Amino acid sequence: MASSNPLTVDVVDALDAVLIRASGDLDLATVPQLADVLARTEHRACELDLAQVTFADSTALNLLLAHYRRAAAKGGALRLIGVSEPLRVILDITGTAHLFQPDLGPDLGPGPGPGAEPGADTDGPGPDGPGPGSPG
Repeated sequence: MASSNPLTVDVVDALDAVLIRASGDLDLATVPQLADVLARTEHRACELDLAQVTFADSTALNLLLAHYRRAAAKGGALRLIGVSEPLRVILDITGTAHLFQPDLGPDLGPGPGPGAEPGADTDGPGPDGPGPGSPG
């Protein structure tokens, strides 16, 4: 099954980090292409620009989570930058966006999450302690 919008992957290798830009569909048919590139960066800091990803499915999320775990175990890191709307929705629904320190762009922050009441306090304690503006 071919994707309707083929994936292209560009790599910019700097001394301190690797920047990978992906564009097109990120799905069952194309994830192996990105997986091959990510596998070479597990021991390094990697920024993955997904602003031009037009479609993403669960295989894309699985790849990101697997690479995140492998990179962390090998001293590397994965940070998402320029996250496209299709991928942002998946990260928000699954509650995994925080793992990748994503740069979601202006006014596209992770938000309160599914089922939250409008106006609900989102500055409460998180997994790393009190939220912004919280005492102590």
